[in-house]
Amino acid sequence: MNISRELKSLHKEDQKDRSGADINKLDKFDWVWLKKRDEKRLQRVNQIYKQGLITRPQDMYHTGMIYQHGGNSGRYKIAVELSEKGMKLGNKDCKWLYPRAIDRYRLSIGKAQIWGTIWDRDSDGKWILAKPFDEKAKTDEERKAMGINIEAKSKELNKK
Repeated sequence: MNISRELKSLHKEDQKDRSGADINKLDKFDWVWLKKRDEKRLQRVNQIYKQGLITRPQDMYHTGMIYQHGGNSGRYKIAVELSEKGMKLGNKDCKWLYPRAIDRYRLSIGKAQIWGTIWDRDSDGKWILAKPFDEKAKTDEERKAMGINIEAKSKELNKK
């Protein structure tokens, strides 16, 4: 299998594993099983990444998505780097991933998210932006240019 097909397959598997998670029943999802599956994917992606074989923008997206689910700031930072590079090469999927990877990375190192892409539940079960959130770091226009609409996402998550 060539690298591009393998990365696409690993990303598809990553998404399929998550497709069973009901957003309203996350406490019942088997996170231990998912972490084991993620680690297996990450081992292979790390091999490919360290060999310098991720050169195509779409490969950067597929790899970035797997690192985005990597569980630590070092992996999130790689997702940021890959998505930024792919975005600069014109990849629309990387443009979508880039702000999400930045916010995840920033929260993982104790800094505020700046794009408004990471959500959490409050004590009443309502979805809210994960804190800290620096709402002044980016304008609504900058967020919309990156495909982020906080108000619409809030309505989508909190519809009953």
